[in-house]
Amino acid sequence: MKDNVVVITGASKGIGAELGRQLAGKGAMLALVARDRAALEKVASECVALGAALLGDSLDAIDSVTLVDVLSMPIGIATPNSQFRRVLDKNTTIPSSRSFRLPPPREPGQPIEIDIYQGASDQIVDNEFLGSIRLPAVATGRRIDFKLDEDCLLKVSFDDPEKGMTELQIATRDTPDALRRALAEAAAASAPAPGEGRPAAGERRGIFGWLKRG
Repeated sequence: MKDNVVVITGASKGIGAELGRQLAGKGAMLALVARDRAALEKVASECVALGAALLGDSLDAIDSVTLVDVLSMPIGIATPNSQFRRVLDKNTTIPSSRSFRLPPPREPGQPIEIDIYQGASDQIVDNEFLGSIRLPAVATGRRIDFKLDEDCLLKVSFDDPEKGMTELQIATRDTPDALRRALAEAAAASAPAPGEGRPAAGERRGIFGWLKRG
């Protein structure tokens, strides 16, 4: 650890402070970052006492350190078979933007519906539903942009043939049909087979089945 520079954010308290102390004991060079300056200076003094070399004392060892915000979980859309197609991948720098072409409607004559999710799974049922957008069928093949702003807020824009790039409203109220079907299929797959009977007396199943009553 003596030849490594470790950057710790949120280092003024909690896990960040304790991680700094642990690495300090191994002689690491630390760059401690936090908003609470007074608390940070206290933690820095403790780390020095434990043997750490602070970044301020080691600037000649490195050229520069740049901190960037990145996306923690992918953001994407649902495919017709309830799969998750990534648009903005994990660790994408913020702000950022990605574009793709609008697919045709799921049913002829119907509007184009795009359901947006965030998560690490390839199945939409395992990811978080963020919202939906709806566009007329004539928009097939037009460009659509997914943009993360500086505050990590998702904005969706569509290349309208008359107005140019136009921001779309993301509807978040209704659960999309594709997600309902996926949830129903998951529930059916986990249901007990006929003849298995009910749980034995005192046996608890489900997500809270491991809990015990006092």
